[in-house]
Amino acid sequence: MVRLMFTVLTLIGGLIFVALGGAALLRGTAGLALAAGVPHFIIGLAIVAFGTSTPQLFTALQASYSGAAEMAVATAVGSSIFNIFATLGVVAISGGAVHLNKRIWVRGNIGLTLIALIAAGTVFFFALSGVAIPRWVGALALLLLVGYVVAAYAYDHKHPTPIPFLKDVKKLHPAILGGFFASGLFGLILGANLLVDAANQLTLTHGLNPRFLGLTVLAIGTALPQLVASMVAFQDKQHAMLLSNLIGNTIFNLLGICGLLLALNTVTIPLGGLVLTSLMVLAGATIAFMVFTHPSMRRFKRAEAILFILAYILYLAYMVHSL
Repeated sequence: MVRLMFTVLTLIGGLIFVALGGAALLRGTAGLALAAGVPHFIIGLAIVAFGTSTPQLFTALQASYSGAAEMAVATAVGSSIFNIFATLGVVAISGGAVHLNKRIWVRGNIGLTLIALIAAGTVFFFALSGVAIPRWVGALALLLLVGYVVAAYAYDHKHPTPIPFLKDVKKLHPAILGGFFASGLFGLILGANLLVDAANQLTLTHGLNPRFLGLTVLAIGTALPQLVASMVAFQDKQHAMLLSNLIGNTIFNLLGICGLLLALNTVTIPLGGLVLTSLMVLAGATIAFMVFTHPSMRRFKRAEAILFILAYILYLAYMVHSL
């Protein structure tokens, strides 16, 4: 009992350090990039949108380093499902309708759906073949991420999404921004270590499936900062930034984090396993996201949000039932 309480406290501590570290690193990096003259659109897409994935990135890398590559992939996939079903659902239920944006739908939603379908199809092919996913697949995913950034810049660079907090970090001295960057990096590394250690303890002492932990506990924990950021953006009436960051975060999870993990490790995903099933769920979630956020609907309302929340609850119920 004492060991379990210590493990839970370690897990909570890891989540706190990861959340605070991610926020500090994001502000430090964005501020330094702004001071260096990096274009506003690149800061919004490649730093702010992708930067909200740093909790997942560091946790996944630590899990991979500890020899749990499949748990690392599961964390990135699970947090992506949480982003679409839970984050968007909770924001719309608690705050009201989210106003939709045609440019973001064309630039982001269509690309996200295609990426998720390709990812699910690729993993299914190798799972059906009974072989490990070769490392070149991960390298290709990273190249696709670069291609997405280039294509997004070409399509939408003249219409950058407003980022309110840049006004605040712009006033800070580079030394302070460097402090944010260093402290954020420290917090992320420490938090990721605590999270993975706690997950490994739950696996060894309580027999929990590491893939289940990655898809649920670690995924939800590392995705909570994105939920908080989305709620803040909604309160500030920055609906375009909310949607853009949500899409960018999910794309980076799939192409950036999973791509890096697959490039560094030889991972075998079993047919019918939790990770493959979750990838299929994610592909379906992106289709639902694309349909229900189509600009013709004008707003993502509470009725749609309830459907998304129910879908996530059903997904969690399936995960628990599969134990």
